[in-house]
Amino acid sequence: MEPMSGAALRALTAKARRGHGGAGLGSLVGDAYTYLLTAVVAVAMAVSGAGVLGAELDTTTPEASAGVAWLWWVGSLAALGLLLGLLARLGPVGVGAPGALWWLTTPADRPGLLRPVLAGWLAATGVIGAVIGAAVAALVGAPLGTVGVAALGGAGAGVALAAAAALSQVLPGNHAIRGRRLALVGDLLTAFAVIAWIALTETGTIPPATPAVATAAALVILGVVLAVAAAARLGGISGIDLRERGARTGRASFAIVSLDLRELGRVLTDTGRDSRRRLARLGGVRGPVTAMVAADWLLLTRSPRQLAMLATSLGIPFAMEVAGGSLPLVLGGLVVGAYLAATAVGVGARAAEDAPALDRALGMSARATRAARLVLPSAVLLVWVLVTIVLRDSLGSGAVIGAATTGLGVTLIVWLPMAVLLAIGLAAAAVKAAYRKPPDWGGQLVVAPGGIAYPPGVITSLTLGPVLNLVATLPALVAFAVGPQPVLLLAQLIVSGILVAVAAHVGSLKK
Repeated sequence: MEPMSGAALRALTAKARRGHGGAGLGSLVGDAYTYLLTAVVAVAMAVSGAGVLGAELDTTTPEASAGVAWLWWVGSLAALGLLLGLLARLGPVGVGAPGALWWLTTPADRPGLLRPVLAGWLAATGVIGAVIGAAVAALVGAPLGTVGVAALGGAGAGVALAAAAALSQVLPGNHAIRGRRLALVGDLLTAFAVIAWIALTETGTIPPATPAVATAAALVILGVVLAVAAAARLGGISGIDLRERGARTGRASFAIVSLDLRELGRVLTDTGRDSRRRLARLGGVRGPVTAMVAADWLLLTRSPRQLAMLATSLGIPFAMEVAGGSLPLVLGGLVVGAYLAATAVGVGARAAEDAPALDRALGMSARATRAARLVLPSAVLLVWVLVTIVLRDSLGSGAVIGAATTGLGVTLIVWLPMAVLLAIGLAAAAVKAAYRKPPDWGGQLVVAPGGIAYPPGVITSLTLGPVLNLVATLPALVAFAVGPQPVLLLAQLIVSGILVAVAAHVGSLKK
């Protein structure tokens, strides 16, 4: 008997699913309409929002004009880095647990089984690339026709990147190490794009002129060629790689559906199986607190994604300023940068919330454990704030922070109390967000008017980290705008003190 083809096996599976109450043709058409409308609305919102932000950019100076002109290149490079990191961690080609159990064990041809999976990733990355291309074009104030061409080129670039990632799964060697390295390359590309934007803008370098239509056409052709090549070589992907990628994609899907952003962050941080690491000498460990600080430090330094996020967070505020952004836009960049930095240094608290093995072994109380988790984030964030002040002063933005007529040493002395309090407040916000309660799907759900059900408190769980980060930075933002004042220092002391108390508080367990 001739074995069943992969396409026939998938058709048989779909037929069996429909026989168990699957969706009919009308529901399928409705879902397709919903997805298409969502994609169109996403593009429209991205273009509109980017146009509003682009109107806030000042192009009266040569440096600011160069910064806006480089947005084409920098925005594309940063987006490629983010998309590459996502593809290396989640896909693009994988099979979930049911497919690995029933499909991969059959003699059906593997390319026929995997082509729909690849097609889904290519379509998704194409839409994401189109949104990014249109948004970057609108941000620099391009005309409507150029925005459309940029969307087309972005779609081609997204498809090409997903197809190239799929081709990398066919290469010989350790696929786990290769995925980890690809993810690291993506993270470094994003950080490099932000830092390069600042350097090129400060030097006044003008980007080379590129024909938009020819570039978009080349990207589309490249995407088609790589997609065809990837579809033809799907049979060379190993079953182990398919199972691991599918498992991570399934975890990410479950985290999105259950609105658990911490689990989604763990999936995006985990790039594969554990690798052998060099032993570290922990000579400075003298007790439970120093042991916990040393563990957090090792986890941070051995997490390339968190280090790249720190570098990116340091460059975002200055990228907004050197590009001629208005004061609200620059302060918004400071808030985003502070949130990214706090998220990066809070990796130890998030790991402890997921697997508190070290916390139990050290035998500290829950309140003392959370207080100890504040030490390393506070120290790293203090360095981040001080470097931010130095860079803003050296880039000629002293008027914004009230240090135009003082030297660098005097500036640091004046800002040191505010920097210490701000770092502690940001660290407390990160620790509290790491230990927040997940949404409880086991209780009674709240049904929205549209028919969507969600657990009580899910909005608080999703927004707790960003809201606390904004609260922690409010007094410092005012100080960055008008200069350090005693009343602002007092306000920062009160806010940081409240956040530390909230972060160290341990609620009673419900029986």
